[in-house]
Amino acid sequence: MSVKTSPTGSGVYYRPTHSYMGIADGSTLTHSAGETEFRAQVGVGAQLPNEGNYWLLEFGYAGSEIKELIASYAVTIPSRQFFNTIPFLKAGALLGYGDSEGLSPSSFGVLLGAGGYNYIGQSRRLRLEYGIDLARTEWLTINKSYGREEWTDITWHIYIGAAYKF
Repeated sequence: MSVKTSPTGSGVYYRPTHSYMGIADGSTLTHSAGETEFRAQVGVGAQLPNEGNYWLLEFGYAGSEIKELIASYAVTIPSRQFFNTIPFLKAGALLGYGDSEGLSPSSFGVLLGAGGYNYIGQSRRLRLEYGIDLARTEWLTINKSYGREEWTDITWHIYIGAAYKF
């Protein structure tokens, strides 16, 4: 996160943790956060036949509110199957809703990821899915008395979950 300050002399704090960043003196202040957050995520998707590529629309929840809306496309690689795991590569876009009002998003981002899935049972309808994504998110600028807050987040999403094929 970076803040371009105006020379007001007031203290500048990183909002989520209230960590002191410095004095607003006309310089650009930065802050790196190493926070871990756990959240629930649900989604719907469609997959092409025979372990084909698939589309997902997911909602990430923290507490009782939606934090992100994620649209992604995964390319499966069934020819590289190992230990009954079908690998995939994923790309997507996201809209963030942290501190939003109404349906207006507060951030926009992109993600790249990789993972795999294994079927549970003979019906091949239920599967265990896991992976890792790297996301870059740009937050909307916030004007404060000491300057403009401009946030850029680089985050890792590590996940494990279940998917059911209808």
